[in-house]
Amino acid sequence: MSRVPALVSAPIVFLALAIAQAGEPARGPGLLVCYPHGPGTSESARPVMERFGAALSTATGDPVAPAFFSEVAPAASYADAERPRFAILSLPLYLAWRDARGLTLVAATQRDQATTERYHLVVRAESPWKSLDDLRAVAGEKRPVVWSSHLDDLRFVSNVVFAGLRVRADDSGHVRGVVTAQPLRALRKMKSGDPFEDQPVDAVLLEDSAWSELQKLAAFKGSLRALASSAPLPTPPVVAFAGTDPQATARLAKALTGLHTSPDGRDLLGTLQLTGFAAPDAAAYEAAAKAYAAEAP
Repeated sequence: MSRVPALVSAPIVFLALAIAQAGEPARGPGLLVCYPHGPGTSESARPVMERFGAALSTATGDPVAPAFFSEVAPAASYADAERPRFAILSLPLYLAWRDARGLTLVAATQRDQATTERYHLVVRAESPWKSLDDLRAVAGEKRPVVWSSHLDDLRFVSNVVFAGLRVRADDSGHVRGVVTAQPLRALRKMKSGDPFEDQPVDAVLLEDSAWSELQKLAAFKGSLRALASSAPLPTPPVVAFAGTDPQATARLAKALTGLHTSPDGRDLLGTLQLTGFAAPDAAAYEAAAKAYAAEAP
């Protein structure tokens, strides 16, 4: 089959994009922040978001109006209706929206000065399971039940966090995943050996920060252990939506990566539970996207 030479087809593609974008309304000043099952609500987070927006508006010279969501559905509705220029998204949500919404990387969030983090599958200290292979080998109809606030997207957990471990919403996989906005309650039930919401708790999936804090609590000390930990994965990214002005993107990147240089900026970062923003490792996000897009195990 004949192909149009690239040098001929490129102008046609750019013209088509220009025509398509010309019919779209301009992107607004919004900065969508979405951490599914994160603490707080859009309303309770408003004062912090307003403070964050004021700092970025001053630093960039552009109006920036952050809005926080702890659920994906209203975040998606906001993205469609308000057409924000930028977003800070959980890693699984970034991977799910990356191609469909034409997201490009602007910066990486830093937690404890790091731009990577691991996910940990936590079990009781006396659990007979020693590795993921033990979970894969469980016989019988009832699968081990894993709880987490990160299980909205089972593809992310199966393909990216623990490649090769089939996590399903029913008993058709290696383990059954149950979404909860209350992982601490699930952990308490697992520690005591009791069911949670009438279901067993065999393991709980936690990110680095939660697992680190949990080990500091006397009530849990020595009673839990990490059955398995993921490879280091990139932290939630700051992204630009398709059609965003590249110059505005560059100004935002500069403002974010400079926040830590002032006392007020560091105080704001602490309120956001971050230690800073850094240039994104494009290769790390690309590797996660490749794993996410692969055929599910």
